[in-house]
Amino acid sequence: MKRIYIKDLLDGCPPGMALALAAGGKGVSTIPLKPEVQKVGLALTGHFDNLDPKRIQVFGKTEMTYLGKLGGRKRRSLVEKLFGKKAAAYLITAGIKPFREMIEEADRQGVPLLVSSYETNRCIRGIIKVIEELGASETHIHGVLVDIMGVGALIMGPSGIGKSECALELVVRGHRLVADDVVVIKKLSGGKLMGSGAEMIRYLMEIRGLGVVNVRDLFGISAIKARKAVDMVVELVHWDKEESYERLGLDDRTIEIGGVDLPYMRMPVTPGRNIAVIVEVAARNHALKTQGISAAALLDERLSRRLKSEAAEEV
Repeated sequence: MKRIYIKDLLDGCPPGMALALAAGGKGVSTIPLKPEVQKVGLALTGHFDNLDPKRIQVFGKTEMTYLGKLGGRKRRSLVEKLFGKKAAAYLITAGIKPFREMIEEADRQGVPLLVSSYETNRCIRGIIKVIEELGASETHIHGVLVDIMGVGALIMGPSGIGKSECALELVVRGHRLVADDVVVIKKLSGGKLMGSGAEMIRYLMEIRGLGVVNVRDLFGISAIKARKAVDMVVELVHWDKEESYERLGLDDRTIEIGGVDLPYMRMPVTPGRNIAVIVEVAARNHALKTQGISAAALLDERLSRRLKSEAAEEV
């Protein structure tokens, strides 16, 4: 995992979190972060042994209320000792304004003091997620990533086969574009793959004969998504009459991406075949399979029962 600093966290957090630097700007690139966050808690009573300097130290409503009940001199002494531990950063959540002593100590000791409008638990979850994503190893794949009813479908295939056209029709059908042409995939803890678009061409799509279009401007914010977990892979291939393609779907094929095995299917492309509809059905079918519902397995079960019944009648 590459090193992540407070500066990277501030740049990578979504705007809704309203994570901002209140003081201590000199320390934003000093200490690499752990993907963990720690509440100040017992440190307010003078027990600093468990305070990890590589974690962000959080002041929630309880901690700020406690500080507010202290006299000015006692609060300044405690804040001076806390900030003297020089943690990666100190964070105040729930939109609470920092005390003057906190701002002054953060600037004096060169440690970042952050504020956020999020409630404590939500803020902690959001920060951990951003740190993990920023530090994850990247894989760049030529393809298209679309969010189809909550299923992240990565569409791959040779240049010119119609990946972008397929994604465009899916967007018209109400689904959401994540990335076109270059899909940036990061492996997070737990083995989940998170896909997003390359910054330079984010939400842009090249359609042969038409040119480059901006999906966000054409269809609105509901037609795009910044990132999505990759749940399945569909590879578009040119039709070959000599090739044998899946007919029943009993064999669950997989493909390895970034060290993770994902459900995989090869989709032959022929004139007149509506690939976007088939990809949408494939995503819906994948969602059903995750719930233990398989049409292929149902058909196989029915055939097995019929064969057993006929065999019993012959006896």
